[in-house]
Amino acid sequence: MGDHWQAFETITESIAIKGADTKHLNVKQTIWGAVSTQTLLNKPVAIQWVALDANAVNMGLLDLEASQTIEQAVSTVNQAGSPQLNMLFADNNGHIAWTLTGKIPNRYGNDGAVSRSWADGKVGWQGYIAAAELPKQINPDEGVLVSANDRRFDKQYPYVIGRQFANGYRAYRINQRLNELHQPDEPSLFALQLDTESEFYHYYQQLALAVLSSERLAQQPELSEIRDYLLAWDGKANTDSQGFAVLVKFRAQLAKSVFSPFLAACKQVDNNFNYSWTYIDTPLQALLTEKPAALLPDSHYADWNAFILAQLIQTVEQIKATYPDKKLSEITWGSVNKAQVKHPFSDMSPLLSWLLDMPNDELAGCAGCVRTVSANFGASERMVVSPAHLDHGILHTPAGQSAHPLSPYYRDQQRYWVKGLPIALLAGKSQHSLVFKPVQ
Repeated sequence: MGDHWQAFETITESIAIKGADTKHLNVKQTIWGAVSTQTLLNKPVAIQWVALDANAVNMGLLDLEASQTIEQAVSTVNQAGSPQLNMLFADNNGHIAWTLTGKIPNRYGNDGAVSRSWADGKVGWQGYIAAAELPKQINPDEGVLVSANDRRFDKQYPYVIGRQFANGYRAYRINQRLNELHQPDEPSLFALQLDTESEFYHYYQQLALAVLSSERLAQQPELSEIRDYLLAWDGKANTDSQGFAVLVKFRAQLAKSVFSPFLAACKQVDNNFNYSWTYIDTPLQALLTEKPAALLPDSHYADWNAFILAQLIQTVEQIKATYPDKKLSEITWGSVNKAQVKHPFSDMSPLLSWLLDMPNDELAGCAGCVRTVSANFGASERMVVSPAHLDHGILHTPAGQSAHPLSPYYRDQQRYWVKGLPIALLAGKSQHSLVFKPVQ
């Protein structure tokens, strides 16, 4: 930007380390931001990041506790400088609201989908989106507000805010369940958080069944086992659900095989390129539904149906190879989706994993369910509480409250988290005390 070269400015960042010498880092600075220590396509790059802007980071979120109305609360978080977060509010008069916090760039010349050079002045930021213009909803007519990391504003919203939103199924399902509740209370809302319905995968079930036609089964009767297995799916991600293990892996196999030809050029340019997009199902399902002959991913197959069937068979073979001692009908979702809650030290001391890690329990739920969970990911907390009825509150956390592996409270809550059993929010009568005493 500008009509002349400018020299780098070098600033020194100092990191004080207890019990050791202070570490000094020399950082090259430009008018576009700090120069990264990592190159991009083997070239140095400057990074402009909200978190590196002192004017965009503040502690304004602490003012929230002084808010007297929903409108004041919304205004407070809109002006706060913090990571971008969804904020939901409710007050004792029945008013509800949703909005965002954080300073969000007001981009021009690009939408932030890819990294672009700002050197010619045609691309960049014009400060941040004004607090008053951030998206918000206050007392919607439907009387319900739901946020599940999904996109909550339409295409008409004039600014770019984020790209990797979660697909909308979880929010859709939560909204559906809320509207079915005639008298919400703590048990019913806790049960909602444990919902394992997975309508999202119905498309892939029907896609698989379509290529397992009666004509195909007459030619290859051994495929009847796969068809029966998929028909046995109950539409949920419960530990005893049949068919779901194949559907989850089938979707992943399709995405890999369908998109690989389109991404080959990217890998040639950058060997570290990795395609990861939460909306892959939009283009994936479009191709699998329309089946354009010119875009058939592999010319070895006669048509899309033959290609899809091959991906399904490959998926089943991979699952069978992983569980050689089980019949396909015995491979339930729970046998595939097992907890891997590990202590950071267990990788360094595998012999202590039995003491440090949680059991490999079968888990209900999936990445796309309201009960979002996978082997090493899940809700770190579930809570249902009304401020006026704390004694009815429910709190869920995995593992336990103690960090000491020899304590009886190190893993005593894990069973409740795995089985979906409620735990009272209030602790009740104290049984033990931990006292910190100064060194004499």
